[in-house]
Amino acid sequence: MPGEPSTARWVELGVLGRAHGLKGEINLRTTPDQNEILTNTEVIRVEGKKVSGEYRILSVRDTNTGVLLLLEGVDDRDKASALTGNTISVRREAFPELEPGEFYYSDLEGAPVKDKDGNTLGKVLYFEEYGTDLMFFDWTGHGTVALPMVKDFIIEVIKEPASVVIETEQLDELLQD
Repeated sequence: MPGEPSTARWVELGVLGRAHGLKGEINLRTTPDQNEILTNTEVIRVEGKKVSGEYRILSVRDTNTGVLLLLEGVDDRDKASALTGNTISVRREAFPELEPGEFYYSDLEGAPVKDKDGNTLGKVLYFEEYGTDLMFFDWTGHGTVALPMVKDFIIEVIKEPASVVIETEQLDELLQD
């Protein structure tokens, strides 16, 4: 968008689902937190193999599984269907402020992962949800490791500057097996 600061950071929010109705609405499976983010933003970025661009949000309607989005320039079922399967991202500044001790996973991507003695082990790659949230990180000498975001493994999450302190004793045992 014209006038947008070059430092704007975009965070992936999900994948667009199927078209809904004839007027161009499209499904997006979301959580309640993501619904709040969408209502606090005017523009989303849509990216895929055949589509890439920014769209102004005209409306956000709640459903049982997420929301229906109506985007500027997407005014019929065919145009909405063309967006199915593409990822959407929002500007990070659209996220609500957090309470002390809370953090967004997106703010930790790329952050160093350290042991309890302060030694840097690698860096955070990304997070995924599989019943328990998992942090995937590049552990120097071990490759990519998935670590559950539970107290047995995560000692501390530091927001400024971002880093994650982990318990390595159990991990070392697992990697030996």
